[in-house]
Amino acid sequence: KHSFLKTVNNEYYGIGNNHYCQFGNAQKTYEQVQTPLRLHELEEIFDGIQVTQIECGQLHSLFLTADGLVYSCGFNGLGQLGFRKSQKHDFENEYALTPTKIPL
Repeated sequence: KHSFLKTVNNEYYGIGNNHYCQFGNAQKTYEQVQTPLRLHELEEIFDGIQVTQIECGQLHSLFLTADGLVYSCGFNGLGQLGFRKSQKHDFENEYALTPTKIPL
């Protein structure tokens, strides 16, 4: 349960739960973020890329760009990030700490 705010100046903010790196800032936050937290990491990752839509799953986030590319971050326990897990305990692909382009 989290949300994003994006300003017209392409500043990104996260609010809510970030237990699984849903904010994409490579940091897990075990306390509820109650005031918008500026996400400079997203501003760097998406510098020069126009993000047109952000979707928040319970434990992950998806970012759609104007070019039709999709990025994901957060928990990938069931493959919801668009990356295939090779085995049950494939921890390398269990999380995406920052938005990562989904191979389509």
